[in-house]
Amino acid sequence: MADLSSIGISALTAAQTGLLTTEHNIANASTPGYNRQQIVQTANTPLLTGSGFMGQGVNVSTVTRLYNDFLNTQLLQQQAQSSQLSTYYTQIQQINNVIADPTAGISPSLQNFFSAVSGVANDPSSAAARQTMLSSAQSLTSSFQSLNQLFNSMNTSVNGQIGSSVNSINAYAQQIAAINQNITVASAGGTGQPPNDLLDQRDQLISQLNQEIKATVIKQTDGSYNVYIGSGQALVVGNQAFALQTVTSPSDPTKVNVSYNARGTSVPMQQSSLQGGNLGGLLAFRDQSLTTTQNALGQLATGLAATFNAQNSLGQDLNGAMGGTFFNMGAPVVNSNSNNAGTAVVSASIANATALTGSDYTLTYNSANAQPYTLTRLSDNKVTTYARLPQTVDGLTLSVSGTTSNGDSFLIRPTVNGAQGISVAISDPSQIAAAIPVISNASLNNIGNGTITAASVVNTPYATVTGGSTTTALTAGQLTLNGKPVGASVAGSAAGQSADSAYAIAQAINAVSASSGVTATANVNIVTGSAPGSTSAIAAGSFSINGISVGAVAAGTNAAGEGANVAAAINAIATQTGVTASANTSTGAVTLTAADGRDITIAQLGTYATLSSDTGLTPATNNATLTLSSASAAGINVAGTAPGNAGLTAATTASTQQPPVNANLQQPVTITFNNPPTTFTISGTGTGLPATLAYTPGTPISYNGWSVQINGNPSANDVFTVKANTNASSDGNNALLMAGLQTQNTMLGGAVTYAGAFAQLVSQVGSQTNQLQITSQAQTNMVNQTTQTQQSISGVNLDEEAANLIKYQQAYQAAGKAIQTANTLFSTLLTMLN
Repeated sequence: MADLSSIGISALTAAQTGLLTTEHNIANASTPGYNRQQIVQTANTPLLTGSGFMGQGVNVSTVTRLYNDFLNTQLLQQQAQSSQLSTYYTQIQQINNVIADPTAGISPSLQNFFSAVSGVANDPSSAAARQTMLSSAQSLTSSFQSLNQLFNSMNTSVNGQIGSSVNSINAYAQQIAAINQNITVASAGGTGQPPNDLLDQRDQLISQLNQEIKATVIKQTDGSYNVYIGSGQALVVGNQAFALQTVTSPSDPTKVNVSYNARGTSVPMQQSSLQGGNLGGLLAFRDQSLTTTQNALGQLATGLAATFNAQNSLGQDLNGAMGGTFFNMGAPVVNSNSNNAGTAVVSASIANATALTGSDYTLTYNSANAQPYTLTRLSDNKVTTYARLPQTVDGLTLSVSGTTSNGDSFLIRPTVNGAQGISVAISDPSQIAAAIPVISNASLNNIGNGTITAASVVNTPYATVTGGSTTTALTAGQLTLNGKPVGASVAGSAAGQSADSAYAIAQAINAVSASSGVTATANVNIVTGSAPGSTSAIAAGSFSINGISVGAVAAGTNAAGEGANVAAAINAIATQTGVTASANTSTGAVTLTAADGRDITIAQLGTYATLSSDTGLTPATNNATLTLSSASAAGINVAGTAPGNAGLTAATTASTQQPPVNANLQQPVTITFNNPPTTFTISGTGTGLPATLAYTPGTPISYNGWSVQINGNPSANDVFTVKANTNASSDGNNALLMAGLQTQNTMLGGAVTYAGAFAQLVSQVGSQTNQLQITSQAQTNMVNQTTQTQQSISGVNLDEEAANLIKYQQAYQAAGKAIQTANTLFSTLLTMLN
């Protein structure tokens, strides 16, 4: 009878455990991350008797949670991706809402401005029209600045949100590590039984962590989780939590980067490796959309300012003066990496605004490379290497001063300040250069049908100075430009390398260009020889280019053939020398061109002594030169104790201050056709006049800073006149040309108009926003579907739990009845024994 009682008691215990588990499920039906639990019952080991194996009741072996590891892993990955897309979409939607608004922003301001320019072209003497143009220009620049300020505010906001996300990640890591410890202790003290509620809490924390950043979880043998992020950095290892932190970007002080805190040491992380979750969405938005949109806006502002300024400078204002700068422009930004060891400062200037790409660049220096400067265009990761600076790429001129150390890097942002820096440079409406300074017309007495185009002004630059170079270095103060001392320069990298020194001197000059108004360029080496005097073959190793022996040269049938053979032999070693060759197809004269401003040194080798005759090239050629140009009316005045060290002449004649336009621009000039009218004579004041030229219809005729074309069939003695515009107050021809810029393809390398460039930006942002909206919604739907599948297994179904309550209640009552029956039988037996 004892066995009957024990079986009943085991049944009662099992039913009670079932009731407790069911009630626990009901109580946590709405608890986030809770997985439904159920008891696992097993039959006790049966007892062998003469009648066979007799059952010994039931045992609750464990309480398990209904958990699908595959589904939960899939859900975590989907949640991380969904959070990233949702965050990215929320952020970019703010940009899209602003720039796509047809009633506000750049598009209406741009249209209003050019409408006002057309108003001045139609009525150039109207003070009201000129003031309207000036006010519209100020409104346009304010629109650029306001939109740029919004982008700056968004960047600040994103920085703050990145910090908040990092704080959440660190908090989750600490909680996961603490629960890891509790789970390990509970598992060890519970004879291997799973601490289900602790496991649920940890899984919920992992889920919340994945909403901030994509995390990889690896289960350990003691039941703890190791959590990894990024490119494998450990966030949680057992009961130890590691931390992330935000630091100011070493290359861009306006941004924060996420770094890894390894025992108190900040370790930089690749930002692109931080995928998934809110943090991944914020970083992707900032680096892929916010930065590129701000750059594109700055590119438009810079291109508009540069092209409009160029046309305005060709006109004449109401005061009779040549037009000047209409829009101020934002300067490129160059950030030296805060970890740089050298003192080098890289400067950037805009050489051609229409060639700007809108991309940022990184410039790195590695002294171990033959071409140590590596420039990477970040928009497409295009890499270009240079032996030295200055260099011009994508409309941007880069130069360096100071000492560059191995590993130094610089972030170059050509257009980021374009929208912020644009402003109206003039305040007086009379300074709008609406008129053209010269006019052209045909004499009323002309017999032929020749016509002359409207004269256009060619805006010549300030004087330039070109000199030789040297293989030595400058000491500080040896050379002065416009009274400003030039700092020290380094010597060439090898003896006789004049181009190295030329580039170093150029860097030293450019370091003080802001105060001197003078910039320097070290010219690429070009050497042109004479026609070969001999057509004989040349043995291999007879001469060298930059120290590399040239191979055998075959004999030529004539001078042109010999020159072609010489060029081919030199080109065969071009990758070693950095020098390429070409031969004139008529004379055979060979021209050598060096890459990146390298020297070209030609040397005879061994007993060979007929190089000049056989190739037309002169041994020991060194052709590196410096070109100085003035950026202001200060001109160029070269002086100093040793200016010859720079290959420049003291008191250079070009130092005379000159305006940017020809001094004879407004002097009258006549163009008279001769008999027969196949030539014409230009008479008047100016360099090279009078001059007689052959007539080719449509060929430009340029003198005194103007350019015209004559078309048709003039007759003998026909006269055309180019003279000063004495009626500038009522002339709006240059304003008409400025208004015409609205429809000209001046942006993106001459591909689109101003409005087209902005429309392209709006389209790109809108397309990306729409794509993110679709993918974000699709990912959210996927998360919902996976959640439903997961909940169908792990979620609490109250109807099912209610049925379980009845089931376990009945089992409990039946077990109680069985125990009661056993007690009755036992009592009957005791009565019989008495």
